[in-house]
Amino acid sequence: MQINPVDLSTLKASFNDAKPFKYLVIENFLDNPKELINEVKQVELRLNDSDLFKFFQSSDLSRNENSKHLQEVFNLINFIKDKSFLQTIAGKKLAKADFQITKYKPTHYLLLHDDQLEGRKIAYLYYCSSLEKDAGGALELFTTKDKRPIKVSKSIQPKANTLVLFEVSSKSFH
Repeated sequence: MQINPVDLSTLKASFNDAKPFKYLVIENFLDNPKELINEVKQVELRLNDSDLFKFFQSSDLSRNENSKHLQEVFNLINFIKDKSFLQTIAGKKLAKADFQITKYKPTHYLLLHDDQLEGRKIAYLYYCSSLEKDAGGALELFTTKDKRPIKVSKSIQPKANTLVLFEVSSKSFH
């Protein structure tokens, strides 16, 4: 499994020029995601339920050596030729990466938030499945004013084999 050929300088320019904050959508990210998706279906998930979210989630898989294809994708995203793919695109030195699976069922949700956690500079999502627009589930990026979300500026519909990444900041409400 490999990342489909990409021009990193073009991706970096797109990332830096994006609005309402730095983000990038890469469709057809992997050349053959079938085995990865089969492996994802086997991962144990637990229900996380609070006032901010309700969805199924795995434990951190960044060091899971039992899942060959998951580990391979984690390494592809985070370590390419001794430099991180994410670091190359974002132009920032990255220390640690989390890697987990989430699954949403009807009525599950994740409310508006900014992903600002200690040390997090880039957030990324890899979609294993597609959703029709009327099914919901879109990643909505908000414009901000005075570090407060105002309105949806961009809506990204889940599409299988698509990687989405964005800069985490006080403006990255989604």
